[in-house]
Amino acid sequence: MFLQGVELPYSYLDSIVAAAGLTRSMTLDEATERMRGPPFKNDIMAWALARIAEVCRQNGIRPVLVFTTTPGVLIHDEVAGLFAAARDAGFLVVDIGDAFDGHSDAELSVAPWDSHPNAFAHRLIANRLYAELVNGGVLEQLGAPR
Repeated sequence: MFLQGVELPYSYLDSIVAAAGLTRSMTLDEATERMRGPPFKNDIMAWALARIAEVCRQNGIRPVLVFTTTPGVLIHDEVAGLFAAARDAGFLVVDIGDAFDGHSDAELSVAPWDSHPNAFAHRLIANRLYAELVNGGVLEQLGAPR
């Protein structure tokens, strides 16, 4: 948005743009590189989660972050910061990143060149989420009937 000349809707984002030294004359690659690492990436993520949680609370909603992964993408060990920021913001975190454990990428992917989950992978995700909701205590934490 910023690079295309659109005014940012939040003053916090304006302060991040200024701190990162972004200009509208930068390429997307240049701007992305500046924003990719600390402190900006983590700060923006924490701010966004806090903002989402605030809007949820204003509307009587309990925010829930459900984490899963994509076949061929091993990021599960890299999400501790995301989980911590979500919990700090008031989210209930449901981690089903292990849904594909024991299965090969070939079993899970739409095609060798496309790592989107296929129908089998979606069944694994659904089964794992259901187990977490019913047996993992998520429904009770949300105050929902079983």
